[in-house]
Amino acid sequence: MTKTDVTYMKLALLRMKSLALMIRFHQHDYYKGEPRISDYEFDKMFQELLTLEADHPELVIYNTPTKIVGH
Repeated sequence: MTKTDVTYMKLALLRMKSLALMIRFHQHDYYKGEPRISDYEFDKMFQELLTLEADHPELVIYNTPTKIVGH
């Protein structure tokens, strides 16, 4: 694995963690009845996280919102 590969994987993991955090934050607001973003924006973030997880199965995020039943 090259240095570039490692850097790319670190960036992918950072983005995945960031998306997971933002998704959980916005889920909380949505269920309180106070959404701050549109459904479209939420779905776009969620899809990006699903894509990153599919592209990088070796990178696992504990408690990812994509694995919660009902989502």
